[in-house]
Amino acid sequence: MRALIIPIGCLFALLSNLAACQNSDEAQAANLLPSWQSGETKQRIIDFVETVTDPDSANYVEIADRVAVFDHDGTLLPEFPLVQLQFAIYRLHQLVGEHPEWREQQPFKAALEGDINYVESSHDNLFEVLRATHTGVTQSEFATLVQEFFRTQQHPRFKQLYTQTAYQPMVELLAYLQSKEFKTYIVSGGGVDFMRQISVAMYGIPRENIIGSWGKTRFEQRGDQTVIHRESSFDVFLEKHIKAESIDHHLGKRPTIAVGNVGSGADVEMLLYSDSQSGPSLQLMIDHDDAVREFAYAEKVDKSLAASDRFSWQVVSVKNDWRQVFSFETEVDPIPDTVNQLL
Repeated sequence: MRALIIPIGCLFALLSNLAACQNSDEAQAANLLPSWQSGETKQRIIDFVETVTDPDSANYVEIADRVAVFDHDGTLLPEFPLVQLQFAIYRLHQLVGEHPEWREQQPFKAALEGDINYVESSHDNLFEVLRATHTGVTQSEFATLVQEFFRTQQHPRFKQLYTQTAYQPMVELLAYLQSKEFKTYIVSGGGVDFMRQISVAMYGIPRENIIGSWGKTRFEQRGDQTVIHRESSFDVFLEKHIKAESIDHHLGKRPTIAVGNVGSGADVEMLLYSDSQSGPSLQLMIDHDDAVREFAYAEKVDKSLAASDRFSWQVVSVKNDWRQVFSFETEVDPIPDTVNQLL
């Protein structure tokens, strides 16, 4: 048998290439989710996604079954103030000339004066403001109004357009999942027609992948044109168990990944629905604990964190797990007490 002789130059080249490949793999891993801090949370996400998308893995999930659902307010962008309520107040100021009685009539008076606490103190108050500002127009007219709001209005604390206030780590997570052929959805108590106006530009999520609250509409034929007119009552308001029921209604399968946030406790049932399946799944709960870069608040009953602890869901600390919160750098005066008054 002849000995295999490798020229020394080729050997060095081979070793160099192997080292380069190893370094390349390490660099690629480091570049995943760059706005996330290295650590347990980031690693758990990457390990899970890489495992369920590896055809050789025992936990491989078929492409058709790769579904990830995300709450919206507090999960993909700040929930203080609620962006859809800010749109409603914006519309009230546009319409108050036609309804001068609103200046003295609650809850409109409070909304016009910026007393968000009063408006959010009951569902009746909130829905009355939403009904007055979200109905009486066609779907096309409503879409134009929403687009105008997002084109012109800024977040009152961060002084950036609302379209710039998506959480950068979540935008990266969505893009990562989409690159791994996950179908991504928003499942939120926000209005489905409202969120559809920003879902593609802000998150890369198709309009048809929005599951949200909706109201009654009416089909009308106006000459040779047809329109959908927005009526004055709500059909479904998505929160708590209704989120899980709506996922079942729209998708017919449990999501592989579910992401919610600490706030109202309204996402627990959605994460539990994802967790209660025979196959692999991952649940993330965003904990708002950074009063400097974003907000710091907790639930009075602690429902979300208690469920996360009980079911071993991954709690994501804004303060400790996110290297950067927004695409822009921000550091503002802490206001945790003000925020906690809203919960």
